Amino acid sequence: MKRQGLVLAGVLAATVLFPLSAEAFSSRDLRQLTRSNACPGCNLAGLRLRGGDLSGVDLSGAQLGEAQLFGANLSQAVLSGASMPSVFLSAANLSEADLSGADLSRAYLSQANLTNANLQGANLRGAMLSGANLSGANLREADIRFAILNTTRFCGTTMPDGAVNNSGC
Repeated sequence: MKRQGLVLAGVLAATVLFPLSAEAFSSRDLRQLTRSNACPGCNLAGLRLRGGDLSGVDLSGAQLGEAQLFGANLSQAVLSGASMPSVFLSAANLSEADLSGADLSRAYLSQANLTNANLQGANLRGAMLSGANLSGANLREADIRFAILNTTRFCGTTMPDGAVNNSGC
């Protein structure tokens, strides 16, 4: 937990010194996240965090549109109902994350680890999932129309219609 606080403190310092745009995230929300590892419903849209450790974080219902979280560790994170359109999560670890009902439309999830992730009812319309690992993931009732799924790994994956896909085992 101490290491995680240091990573988040570094993010806070970098984002205060190098603001992203007029529509960037709320620095108050980022401070709350740094202190408590939880910020349900907060605004972190446009956040840039390369390789940061956010494992187990509670960001349910948060605004993360266009955030850049390349290689971030979000394992066991709670992101249910989060608004994450066009988020950049390439090579991120989202294993065992709760993304149920999240808006991941046009998200970039190439090479992401989504092993045992809960994506039930998530909007993945137009998402880039090339090379992502969806082993054991729950995609029941998820919208995957227009998603790019080439080289995506399916093994014990519950598909939107409830069928289990073992094509990549």
